[in-house]
Amino acid sequence: MEKERTATTAAVGKIGKLLQRNFCKGPNSIEVILSPPYLIIYLQGFLAPMEESLLDQGQYDSVEKCRMTTFRYLQPSLEEIMQTELDFHSTHMYLDWDFTHSSCMLLLVEEGSCSLTSPPLNFSGEKSSAASPLLPSETTGMHEWQAWGWIDDHALLARQKNIVTPFEQAMIPEHGTRLAERHRADAERKAIQHAVGDQSFQYSLKDVFVTGSLEDSHRYVLFYFDPNESLSSTGRL
Repeated sequence: MEKERTATTAAVGKIGKLLQRNFCKGPNSIEVILSPPYLIIYLQGFLAPMEESLLDQGQYDSVEKCRMTTFRYLQPSLEEIMQTELDFHSTHMYLDWDFTHSSCMLLLVEEGSCSLTSPPLNFSGEKSSAASPLLPSETTGMHEWQAWGWIDDHALLARQKNIVTPFEQAMIPEHGTRLAERHRADAERKAIQHAVGDQSFQYSLKDVFVTGSLEDSHRYVLFYFDPNESLSSTGRL
């Protein structure tokens, strides 16, 4: 356990330096959650001065494009850090961010692996309970949920069937594939936050991240609960 903590601390330090060099400002905090075949990097307080200035000017798309390009450039370096420090060999990297919260999530996945085996996940207007973390329902506008699983005691990862609507397809010629994906992720994130807004959770829901490309058969959604704001003494949902 101590060896794992030391390795994680080393990985966090290297990630911070890498982001500092490339964004001129590192995150306020970095959390690495390792649960093979998944590894999550959660960044808080992560908004570079130039990004903040451009967002204030309404240049949202410009910031999205620059950030996507930078992270794709950094992907080999991030994967190397995970291999060297944590012996984690990923083949896919997904990412999402929420400029409103100045937060960001990177999800690294090992090829051909999936440990999300719990029943299908959806939301309802009913209150959640410890016996049924998130109750099934037919929520209008929500895509089909395939499986979910706890990555940590405050991080819930769900796999979602990737359904691309004609409207989303129509966005591609104007915005390009990657930017269309970002617009869709932002809209889906807000829809999910609204859908779970009235749920009664035992942890405070802090962030929701949506990942995946338009070409993938599925995508991931991460629910990040604030471990410092427990709403009940029983632990999980």
